[in-house]
Amino acid sequence: MRVIITGGSKGIGRACLESLAKEGHKILFTYHSSCDSAQQLVNQHEPGLVKAVHLDQGDFLSIQEFKGHVNDWRNDNSIDALILNAGLGSATVSKYVSNKYPDCLNLDKAQIESIEDEALMRVNSLGPLWLTQALFDALESNKNQSVVVFIGSVGGTSQSVFPGFRAADGMSKASIGYLTKLMAAEYPHAQTNFICLSPGAVDTEMFRTSMLNKMTEAERIEFIQKLPKGQLIEPNEIAGIISWLVNSCSKR
Repeated sequence: MRVIITGGSKGIGRACLESLAKEGHKILFTYHSSCDSAQQLVNQHEPGLVKAVHLDQGDFLSIQEFKGHVNDWRNDNSIDALILNAGLGSATVSKYVSNKYPDCLNLDKAQIESIEDEALMRVNSLGPLWLTQALFDALESNKNQSVVVFIGSVGGTSQSVFPGFRAADGMSKASIGYLTKLMAAEYPHAQTNFICLSPGAVDTEMFRTSMLNKMTEAERIEFIQKLPKGQLIEPNEIAGIISWLVNSCSKR
């Protein structure tokens, strides 16, 4: 099978890549800033199995360019799964904006925050929409059923609300739940299935940056003890669910 994973060099995306590549599926994954680590990840697998492509998910022109790379990679074959994992968090958005718009550092705090809010909406909300639209025909050309897996969050896609996070962060993630339901309702007889996973506290670099690293050791221990089972979710646990979804849909 041919699988596309956005944000495949770290966290949940990397765990999905490792799981699906181990099963022999061909993987194309995207990265935004970690070019060297992305290439190292490619080199860890047999030639031709894994491919890395740069993508700025919040930039429509970058997505159009990415579509060309996908068409070259799939060579008129269909796409079996699209795993939309890439995203920004309340803390990681600052680095994204400062790298993309270096001149914004001269602006006042309110102006910078407005640019960051827009970036959260473009990357987390509009990006998955644009990617799904751009690759829909390739998903639909599958003889068997294909699947789009949107990775949401318990703090946005579910009914839970967590104070302390940026409003635009939660809003952008909440839109993913709506987008999933809309696509499923819009294409009830399509070959493509639309599924949203909304995990809780997953032990990823993004969650550590946005949450855990801001706590003292005692606060981290207390926080984790209050989680279900008293532990963080491991990325490979989410990857196992996604692997099952990808394989199950391909058999229908």
